[in-house]
Amino acid sequence: MLSESKLSYCIVKMPPARRRAMLAAIDIGGHLPTNTPGRVLDSIPETWARTDTRTGLRWLTEAGASALLNVDRFRKLRRADPEKGIVTGLSYAEGRGLTRDGLIVFLDPRGRPADPTDRWITGAVPYITPRGRKVVGMPLAAPALTARFPLWSWAIWRRPGQPDVHVQVHSWPMLDGKVRVWLPKEHWNRPEREVPVTELRPLPRRVRVLPRPAPASGPVRSARARLARIQRAPFRRVGRSGHP
Repeated sequence: MLSESKLSYCIVKMPPARRRAMLAAIDIGGHLPTNTPGRVLDSIPETWARTDTRTGLRWLTEAGASALLNVDRFRKLRRADPEKGIVTGLSYAEGRGLTRDGLIVFLDPRGRPADPTDRWITGAVPYITPRGRKVVGMPLAAPALTARFPLWSWAIWRRPGQPDVHVQVHSWPMLDGKVRVWLPKEHWNRPEREVPVTELRPLPRRVRVLPRPAPASGPVRSARARLARIQRAPFRRVGRSGHP
């Protein structure tokens, strides 16, 4: 899992074989594949892939994982819809680059893979892949409802020494313990931000109390009294002449 603070704003260029080996490490738990050619292993610096002296495996470090993405692509992947997986706001170059790295896949309306260069013709939409979820720390499946707030629900962001803020939840809890929320009162300045899930509180339930009717007085009270007397009176059969 990457940290945004460790990322660069520029794309780190590297040979395709080195990039493929480092991306494959994300799929298999963090170590470089054992069938990686020696020349590729030798080209990867120790700061990017640490050597385990006991097993001989090369483990991808945070610095190495940070070389695979820049800040802009990291943020767009992290803002993907966690339920549907749709990624928005990608440029043409970003779509091709993320597709090449296996972090997203373009699917047409029938659910078939499509080439990113033809997405304007086929109507294909980019979806985040399991590899992309692992890179940005997004859960592969929905956490239990007891461990998260429902998407698009409202919560209270409570911080020590700060006033409570009403926010709308826009993501599942990430592996780093943060949740993306929307602040309606700050639409002019970073309306979306990531906050610790431990600082969110559910909204208090509102109990609806029906007001008690006020006692009637005057003509209304006398009319109700007459109606009550009529309802309590015994039923009497009335003849054709109108008299009992």
